[in-house]
Amino acid sequence: MRCNAWGGAAYFLIVNNRLYAEMKLRLNDAMRGCCNQQKNATADSIMQTFNKLAKTGIFTAVLSEPVAGQGFPNAQIALIWLKNTPPGFQTKQ
Repeated sequence: MRCNAWGGAAYFLIVNNRLYAEMKLRLNDAMRGCCNQQKNATADSIMQTFNKLAKTGIFTAVLSEPVAGQGFPNAQIALIWLKNTPPGFQTKQ
């Protein structure tokens, strides 16, 4: 997998968007209780740990999508979502 720092940021932006859309869960809430990873952990093993913490398959699903390919991922939908649903945003129940 080739990924630069901004590609990683886009990955987590897209994951955050999908977690909220599918589970009404934000990334920071899903990561609470995350344990330290081993020094030589792979992206796959880290994403599997995140899946377990959030009780979802979104992390590995997004990693296997073109997001992890070459070039910068298309995060436009996730950016629009973040603009309209900033941290601290409360849904009306």
